Amino acid sequence: MRFLLVAALFFSVSLAAACQRSASDGTTWDLSSLVKPAGSSYRIQDSTYSYEFNICEDMTSTAVPRCQSALPAAVIQLYSYWCTKLGVTKQETVRPLKDASGQTTGVNVTYGGGDSCGELNRQVSFLITCGGQPTDQPTKIREYPVDSCMFEVVWTNPAGCPTSTGGGISFGTVMLIIMLVGATCFFAGGACYKRFRKGLTGLEMIPCWGAIKALPGLVWDGIKATFTLSLCRSGYSRI
Repeated sequence: MRFLLVAALFFSVSLAAACQRSASDGTTWDLSSLVKPAGSSYRIQDSTYSYEFNICEDMTSTAVPRCQSALPAAVIQLYSYWCTKLGVTKQETVRPLKDASGQTTGVNVTYGGGDSCGELNRQVSFLITCGGQPTDQPTKIREYPVDSCMFEVVWTNPAGCPTSTGGGISFGTVMLIIMLVGATCFFAGGACYKRFRKGLTGLEMIPCWGAIKALPGLVWDGIKATFTLSLCRSGYSRI
């Protein structure tokens, strides 16, 4: 009995970890509550097609036994006896949904690798907006733009709310921090060396003090040279 409890706990933890999704900006979402167990799927019917799908996990033949030739698939479009694969979880892209002000409002999980559609392959995007109740189901699937072979599953659910936000520091900020830390270490280390090794005090403790002291004069010499050169050029006349 204890073994079964441990196994069940391990399985539930593994499933949750398998459905933690992150975007390139570091924002993460926990979609584990949306995953259907093996052998079941979500179903949506429109005026022409029916759709069966899962998220984070491809469906099995138990869920859609008549579409074994189209499996594995995250989403299958059914029409009469035809089964069309719209995407597979192995070709996954995760991006944040943002509003006009740039705030993250949900997650876009896109699965590519669907059946061919002319020169392209079909793909499907789960547009999960933060809100609603945990029991809220997907409301519709649409092909958008029309005849593009790109499908969207529209969904409002608390799982679309980020569990952590990105917004990490930029590359330029990292380089600035590195330069500031490097400069601090250089001057602090140099000052300690000159103080305790050479016995210097005051401004003489500053590393490269001679060059630093001469810098204003060098800058002034450069300004005077530039000004003199401009005067010389303005004194020439065309022959």
